[in-house]
Amino acid sequence: MEFSEILAQLRRRWWLVLLGLLATGAMAYGTTLAVAVQYTAQSSLVLIPPQTTTDAPANPFLGIGGLNPAADVLVRALNSGTFHDQHAPAGGSSKYTVARDTDASGPLLVVDASAATPQAAMDLLDAVVREAPVRLAQLQKDVGVQDSLAIRITEVARVAAPTRDTKSQTRAMVAVAVVGLAGTVLVVRVVDTLIGRRARRPRRRPGTPPAPRPAVPDQAQPTHETVPHETVPTDSHEPHGARR
Repeated sequence: MEFSEILAQLRRRWWLVLLGLLATGAMAYGTTLAVAVQYTAQSSLVLIPPQTTTDAPANPFLGIGGLNPAADVLVRALNSGTFHDQHAPAGGSSKYTVARDTDASGPLLVVDASAATPQAAMDLLDAVVREAPVRLAQLQKDVGVQDSLAIRITEVARVAAPTRDTKSQTRAMVAVAVVGLAGTVLVVRVVDTLIGRRARRPRRRPGTPPAPRPAVPDQAQPTHETVPHETVPTDSHEPHGARR
């Protein structure tokens, strides 16, 4: 079907298009109520090497390549485990991620926390920032690192206030709008086709018997026609002398 024909159908059934647009708008508005806006807060942490160093590193985390590998281990520890399940349960509105800043040359970590309210986002960020040095100390304690040789972590930057994140809400609204518009076009095409078929059917008035079907002629039968006999005219006046 050509695009011009679809436009013609939409023009003919403009009232149906209007109803579809109103329904799509209502669904999009309902999406804004169903999908909550998220608020995101961010903080930056940096790992600091121990003040006491020796030629042979007594800290195993320093012996595997410096502070960056230690930062990667801490990232994995913070993004999983009991702490993560308690503060960012699956299916909940609160989430956080800890990642190493690959744009920075040093062992810099970025913490992103998001929640349904600004205060909840800041509370979650505070909890993760407090947990980072605790988890780092526990990792080093498990391998027998002395306190004087332990790597430390500190917060170097934080946003002043959470930012409003509407990406999830916008994606949901766009999806609903696309489905609503496609459904409107489909309904208009179906209705226009059905109405067009009904209009092409012959109409008869109520109470009028249906038109008889045309009779099928039988096979031609031979007919006998009566041929009139030729009558020979007789003259009543015979010539004289014909009778004796």
